[in-house]
Amino acid sequence: MISPPSACYSLPNAVRESMLCSGAGKGLVVLEALYMLKLRADSWHTFNEIFRLLNDNFATSYQLTYQGLKSPLIFQRRKSPGIAGRRGRRAYLYRIPHPDEIKAEYGSGLPHSPTDTLQKADLQSLTSYRLALHRELFIRRFIDNRGRGFDMSRKLMAERLGVSTRTVRSYDKRLDFSHTPNHRETPVDWTNWHTLPRYKNQYDSDGRRLASKKWLKVYRYTDNSVRLLPLVRYLAYQALSKDCQVYTVERLPNTYYPYQRADLSGFSGDDVVSCYLADLEAKNSAGFYQAKDGGWFYQRE
Repeated sequence: MISPPSACYSLPNAVRESMLCSGAGKGLVVLEALYMLKLRADSWHTFNEIFRLLNDNFATSYQLTYQGLKSPLIFQRRKSPGIAGRRGRRAYLYRIPHPDEIKAEYGSGLPHSPTDTLQKADLQSLTSYRLALHRELFIRRFIDNRGRGFDMSRKLMAERLGVSTRTVRSYDKRLDFSHTPNHRETPVDWTNWHTLPRYKNQYDSDGRRLASKKWLKVYRYTDNSVRLLPLVRYLAYQALSKDCQVYTVERLPNTYYPYQRADLSGFSGDDVVSCYLADLEAKNSAGFYQAKDGGWFYQRE
């Protein structure tokens, strides 16, 4: 029997991320769906009751519901009491935990964090759930930064969701987000060339290939050519010997935007007003609007 509705529970983002990284993602999706339906904590329900509710309201699959309810640190399980005169195997009952229990299990010692609001479509699958947390992070950081892009490591974005950086890049494409790469250039001359590494470290101690976050940029005056070379000492020495201008280039975290930025290549650098209006239109098309007090808000569909 379905229990009467109660308060709509929710979990902090830090607890959500901890559960995703610990392999409890499917149980988390099922739990969040039950919380959104306002089922009372400490109530017991059969698998068929839970699956019917989740499938009717969120189109959650049978497999996700089954695997989610098998998370022992989230859902307790016991057999239902027998009914006199009825034969057959007794069904299992699953207990809905209170959010405080989940916080004690997965959020102990974690700092305070906000709770992003989810939509019904976000609870259809584990992928849509991760995609929603990624979307809400962009929206929240963009609004907190007063309508400007924010800098963040893509590796950190991936770690919070328990996925790879390649998966995060695919999320950006699906959500139609954009980013601007950032670099820092440092001149190399005869006073500091010897401080560069002698060899390029291609692998870490575990044998995994390292990403190239630093390299050499060599500018040659004779033909105005630019070459990008590995960050190696003797390559800088050779370039300086040929009277080239040498820089070390370091890759910094990208600046991210929760919308597709306007193409400003057709505007001149002095046409500031047109560039601003084009970017404002792109923000409005993505649902971002500026209030009279100068703050920004997001208008959902």
